[in-house]
Amino acid sequence: MAAVLPEGTGARLVAAYSRDDLEERYAFCRTKTGKTFFFARAKDGEPYGNPTEARESDNGYAVDFVP
Repeated sequence: MAAVLPEGTGARLVAAYSRDDLEERYAFCRTKTGKTFFFARAKDGEPYGNPTEARESDNGYAVDFVP
C-alpha cells in the first residue's frame, strides 16, 4: 500500500481495523513527512482502493469524503 502513496517511500502501517459484519478492512499508513492515508477494501481477496488523506482524531482517525 505504501508504494502508491505520495512520498510513499518509507511509509508505515500505523493502524488496521476490520468489520466482519460488512466484510470490510481498513488500513492507515503514515508517510515520512507525517501525512496519514486511509485505504479500504470491501471483501477478502480484493485489492485495497485508492488512498484518501486522513487525520488523527480523539478516537483514532477521521476521513473526509467529498461528495
